[in-house]
Amino acid sequence: MESSSSIYSTEPLTTLTKNKKPNLEETEKLMRIEKERHDRLIGQLKAAEARNRNRILKLKYFNAKQDEIDHIIESQSTALKAVRLEAFLPPVRSKKIIIPDSLNPIERRKLETLIDDDTNEVINRRL
Repeated sequence: MESSSSIYSTEPLTTLTKNKKPNLEETEKLMRIEKERHDRLIGQLKAAEARNRNRILKLKYFNAKQDEIDHIIESQSTALKAVRLEAFLPPVRSKKIIIPDSLNPIERRKLETLIDDDTNEVINRRL
């Protein structure tokens, strides 16, 4: 049984056979080790290419989704409808970003009252 360190070593095979002429068995063993190294390298390259393709596809998907959401928001008839829609739609991000709530409960209640006011009774003043 051969040691696995020879498969994973990075030194050239010529240094393993220095100062002696290899016989047929040693030559076959060295060729097999070199083939295993080559196959392992090819496998690593293929895996890296597949990861890169997946990353590119994810980026394309997220960008297309964000563009579609932006288009839907822009096509709203009023700014109030656009703001409401944007507030209800989750942001499309590749990373999860935690946004702390900057409003205290009183400010939050006032904001929700303004948003829920369809007849503009809260902001219209009668003189």
